[in-house]
Amino acid sequence: MTIQVDNALPPNVVEIGNEITQGVVDGLMSATPAPTSANPYATKTQLDGKLSLTGGAMTGAVIFEGAVEYNGTTIYTNNVSFESGFSLFQSDISFNGGSGGIYFPDSTLQTTAATAPTFATNLQAVQNTSTTTVLSPANSRFAGISTNIWAAGVTGLTAATSGTGANAGSTVTSLNGFLIAPNATTAGYATRGFNLYFPSNSINNGYNFGTASGHSVKVYSSAWASTVTGVKMRAVFGRMSGSLPVPATLASRGYGWEWDYSTKVISIIAHNGSSLTTTAQTWTPVSSRTYDIAVYSNGAGTISLYIDGNLIGTGTGAATDTNTTSQIWWQIEIQNEATAGSQQTIAYQNPKLITTNG
Repeated sequence: MTIQVDNALPPNVVEIGNEITQGVVDGLMSATPAPTSANPYATKTQLDGKLSLTGGAMTGAVIFEGAVEYNGTTIYTNNVSFESGFSLFQSDISFNGGSGGIYFPDSTLQTTAATAPTFATNLQAVQNTSTTTVLSPANSRFAGISTNIWAAGVTGLTAATSGTGANAGSTVTSLNGFLIAPNATTAGYATRGFNLYFPSNSINNGYNFGTASGHSVKVYSSAWASTVTGVKMRAVFGRMSGSLPVPATLASRGYGWEWDYSTKVISIIAHNGSSLTTTAQTWTPVSSRTYDIAVYSNGAGTISLYIDGNLIGTGTGAATDTNTTSQIWWQIEIQNEATAGSQQTIAYQNPKLITTNG
């Protein structure tokens, strides 16, 4: 059945093509109230839920250009184009009343529940052996009391200096300390650190670098943004010695970071027992600021550098084997070459080291 639509349409009524199928007519005539000679055009409200295309599909493209209105009521304000006819919607989209989900074109009902997390055991929490489990309130407390977290008080750190003007003991408290480098043009150093004596839970007289570990310290410098020749600052874990090691370029198993005042570049430093790998990073600090600087070894040779919790970059070349000493050191140091442009002072706070039964 075909109904020809004439051109004498009243204002605000849109002509929908030039053919209306039987199904559309059935839908129009089922509107409540039904169209009459006085008001033959149904409103949007009257058509809601009534306009069904199950009795036939509009053939060809149907395009509404501009606002779509029925009897003065705006239905849609933007252009709408159904390029393949309304029959597209008869089976492809179905909203199930909100009670059972949404059916998609492949007829799959999306009702999959979220997977419950797997909680770490106390051993996983302490040894950092899983990347797919989560901490519960209980085992997070247990991990917090692990003796694999080393947090030495600053007053308990071993100190050493060399060179005129160097000082490692000025204004030291339990959490705060200062390191003062030697005078300008004077070679030497100032350092403090602590010794892990028989640190491993798994081997005798040694330490396994193939297990995860990390260390951190807060550091203040008034000259972060200044160019000062011949001065470097480091925080290092891994040197082996019966006494606090002399600050120098890392020359044995260990890893950490190094700040070069002359180039204003921070680098990840990692030594595997045979060679040193230095990986420069991009970082622009502000003078007279304190920064939380941390490095993390994954036990597989990669070192990650974090500053104030942000990942700055990674480096490679770290040791993954076992050393053969019962004494291994963490230390912070400032070192002058003979060309040092000026005397530098740094403040440091709350040094920490974490191991995993290495």
